[in-house]
Amino acid sequence: MFFLKNSRNEKIFEGFVFLLVGIILVALSFFEIQRTICYTLATICIFTGSLYICGFAINTKQNDQNLLSKGVVLLLFSGFIIFFSKQFLELFTIIASILFFYNAIQHLILTLDYIAINEKHWKLDLIYTISLFIIATGFIILDAVTEYDIYLMMIIAGSVFILISIIKIVLLWKIHHSYHKRTINN
Repeated sequence: MFFLKNSRNEKIFEGFVFLLVGIILVALSFFEIQRTICYTLATICIFTGSLYICGFAINTKQNDQNLLSKGVVLLLFSGFIIFFSKQFLELFTIIASILFFYNAIQHLILTLDYIAINEKHWKLDLIYTISLFIIATGFIILDAVTEYDIYLMMIIAGSVFILISIIKIVLLWKIHHSYHKRTINN
């Protein structure tokens, strides 16, 4: 769990998790197998949540409650997906919108950190953050104004997850490779 020691690596890890979720949503939605989609997403949540909790346990010197809370939320969410899969599919668009807003808020916080430390490429992050807010809002509007097929919405959401994950990984890995918030604050 050494890769969860700083926020940059944690966000890159999140990017890869959302990339995996996007690929699975796109791939499995073509087959329209509800149980497989739900169980696969629940498995990803269990695995990722467990990693966060283990990362919290191993990094006790940093006392990062963020890792613990993410782990617990993901484990609870996986239980919701498994035991209430019908409701999960009915609420999928709202849940995907919440995840888009989560990514937008997380990257907004990161962008504000970049501005504070005078990182030279912070404008790219600001554009990316504004785009995330627009995507999240657009997804809610799309849900409100259309009669949608759940599988089409999963394909759209999965495609968006793939796109934003790739951009997030590139921004953090290549453009801001020297940023380590937790190591700066220690």
